[in-house]
Amino acid sequence: MRLRGPIVTLVAAAAVAGALLVLDLHATGARSAADRPASADRPAGGDRPASGDRPASAPASASAAASPSPSPVVPSPALQAGPPVTYAGYTTGGAATVAIAVSGEQAIAYLCDGRRVESWLHGTAAGGTLTLTGSHGGSLTGQVANGVATGTVAAGGRQWTFRAPVANPPSGLYRSSAEVRGAKVVAGWIVLPDGSQVGLLSSAADPDTGTPAPRLDPATGAASLDGTPLDVTRVDGATPLEG
Repeated sequence: MRLRGPIVTLVAAAAVAGALLVLDLHATGARSAADRPASADRPAGGDRPASGDRPASAPASASAAASPSPSPVVPSPALQAGPPVTYAGYTTGGAATVAIAVSGEQAIAYLCDGRRVESWLHGTAAGGTLTLTGSHGGSLTGQVANGVATGTVAAGGRQWTFRAPVANPPSGLYRSSAEVRGAKVVAGWIVLPDGSQVGLLSSAADPDTGTPAPRLDPATGAASLDGTPLDVTRVDGATPLEG
């Protein structure tokens, strides 16, 4: 019975210690809560910035500018046409002469017998095939190969076959369109590789009637009619046929 006093004392002391421990824990929790910032002051989602603070996405135009643009389509260069070339020769039997000036795929021809038959023709020389039409019912079809033009030419109701080799300058085809004494005249000359020349002169008033063209100096391109100098042009396939 003597132990009862000390036991009571120990129980009381334990109760007091437990109460003090509970009070201490509550005080510690209160201090921790006071030291932490309020939830309203913390960024949402812990340490991550709020959605309003994140940098905006780059505009679509900026992204497109940063991306390399596709390489432009460059068309293949056009095939380079050869230099202008003129063919001049006789029809079969020598009844008339013909000259054909070719520039790229364009062609101009002149048929002339030096007396009354003539025709200026224009058309194409695509792929070496000649297809031309012109005045006085003129037409010409043929081919160009190995430096020679061959084919058929017609005008004034007549038709011829022809063969015309290359005519290097000063040989070739020449033309003049001028006004002499108030009258519009057109002259044409074919200068053949052997130096001979054939040509006719006609007037706008009577284009169906021609007379032999005045003499042409191929070296200078000079010619005159009744003392009036004529403006003479060496014709290539792209020369406009005026007058």
